[in-house]
Amino acid sequence: MDEAKWGKGRYDEIYKGLKPFLNETGYADKDLVWIPVAGLSGENLDKPVDPKLCSWYKGPCFMEVIDKI
Repeated sequence: MDEAKWGKGRYDEIYKGLKPFLNETGYADKDLVWIPVAGLSGENLDKPVDPKLCSWYKGPCFMEVIDKI
């Protein structure tokens, strides 16, 4: 997301492209969690992303989801 400047349009594009593929390979919607992260800078990996950087995402960070598994 860092390269896309946290654009919701890019997130939606990735979601729309991957969701049908994942569903076809056996993953149900209830089994999928969609989390925008920045691999280079680490935003939204271990603590929630700053709302100033990404105002449209209100969900958990990556590690919060991993901890629940």
